[in-house]
Amino acid sequence: MNAAPATSIVAAEGVARHYRLARTSLFGPRRHLTALRGVDLAVPPGDRVGVVGESGSGKSTLARILLGLERPDEGRVTYGGQDLARAAERDLAGLRRDVQIVFQDPMGSLDPRLTVADIVREPLRALRIETDHDARLAELLDAVRLGPEAASRYPHEFSGGQRQRIAIARALAPRPRVLVADEPVSALDVSVRAQILNLLADLRDAYDLALVLISHDLAVVRHVCDRVLVMHLGEVVEEGPTERLFTDPQHPYTRALLQAIPTIGGGLPAAPLAADDPPSPTELPVGCAYASRCPHVFDRCHAERPPLAGPSERDAGIDTAAQRAACHLAFSGALPPFDRQAAAAGRHATAPEGRPATAPEGRPATPPEGRPATPPEGAPATPPEGGPATPPEQDR
Repeated sequence: MNAAPATSIVAAEGVARHYRLARTSLFGPRRHLTALRGVDLAVPPGDRVGVVGESGSGKSTLARILLGLERPDEGRVTYGGQDLARAAERDLAGLRRDVQIVFQDPMGSLDPRLTVADIVREPLRALRIETDHDARLAELLDAVRLGPEAASRYPHEFSGGQRQRIAIARALAPRPRVLVADEPVSALDVSVRAQILNLLADLRDAYDLALVLISHDLAVVRHVCDRVLVMHLGEVVEEGPTERLFTDPQHPYTRALLQAIPTIGGGLPAAPLAADDPPSPTELPVGCAYASRCPHVFDRCHAERPPLAGPSERDAGIDTAAQRAACHLAFSGALPPFDRQAAAAGRHATAPEGRPATAPEGRPATPPEGRPATPPEGAPATPPEGGPATPPEQDR
């Protein structure tokens, strides 16, 4: 467990969370699902940290614990240096005001019976904040780039991107110091995502917010965050400054996530991503939880769980720039170099020497010599010379 910096607004130290599952038989043992184990996260003022990982890695559970909506089974969460486990519910008013959340689905998080004005003013009333509520409403609608006419309308009258702006305005109403955004753009069209991300970045600077952005999309996190935590099966497997982690990842799981970023004209993945299912969170292995899917696995991985550590903790005198990874091979030079140029451009890395790039199943990587590639099923064959390139369409 790493102690949180004294300046942190909210911090998790060695946090673990387990959920009891129903018995599979009348007299069978009760199983437990491990959502988090030994997670550390400190949020100092003005910090922008991204939390990434595939579905089921524990990202949203961590967010709920930071907000005080759930309490950890192990470890502790501190707010302003105070342990929340020892705080009574009435003492959490400061946390409710200082740490707010923007949920993934704006339509599900907004009350359809309330107007926008009532939605945005609701936290001001609930937290008994003495201010001019109407003036604050007008200020927030302008900040999220919605006109004053939006105040009298209902959530169903807006598009998805506009509803997310309303949710952001509501979260900013009590003037929080930390904004937790849980997948804030995953439910939106691609054309709207950049607008919301730019809005979050602008609001962070305007209101001096610390931002915790939870996402499974690494491209989104790279656009907004200064620091990244990578989670896998309830634990942090790598953390560090955004650019360093994107250009020189030290954990094989982080590399697999980066290689899976889709790009136009990016070619095939550098190495086949793990096809096997991860271990069950009800039966986690003794050693590394990624060992069953790791291309660099060796005996020690199955027997010993690697600690989250940087090179200075493994080899004194090397500057880590705060990058750490939970891998026995991290910072040792045993991992093949990551293609920094391809990663910086958001493209797939080069396939390791001696390993051919794998084509999609059922399709050859290259057509036979002297023969054109087979057109997709249902597509017309190449027209004869002089013929039209495409057949005429009736409703074009």
